[in-house]
Amino acid sequence: MWGIELHTNSEISLARQIFLSLRKRILTGEILPGEPLPSTRELAKGLGTSRNTVCDAYDMLLTEGFIISRQGAPSRVAEGLHMIPGSTGSTQNTEKPSP
Repeated sequence: MWGIELHTNSEISLARQIFLSLRKRILTGEILPGEPLPSTRELAKGLGTSRNTVCDAYDMLLTEGFIISRQGAPSRVAEGLHMIPGSTGSTQNTEKPSP
């Protein structure tokens, strides 16, 4: 669901895997600013994991500023994110150091 593949035998927690997958899709423009994410219940059911796991992933996205969340409304991708063309999900510092 949503292009997320979970690997239960990975050293990376399921919540972190969900976070990394969604973050990558946001940074590459696959999920657009303002686009709603599925509810935590819906995504958990689709991925076959617990709702708490998805809530943890959404909390990571919220903390990092990738999504906005209001009670009673769907979580949405934050507006004003600076996408890196051709990004693979990693941020790069393009500033040159001062001499």
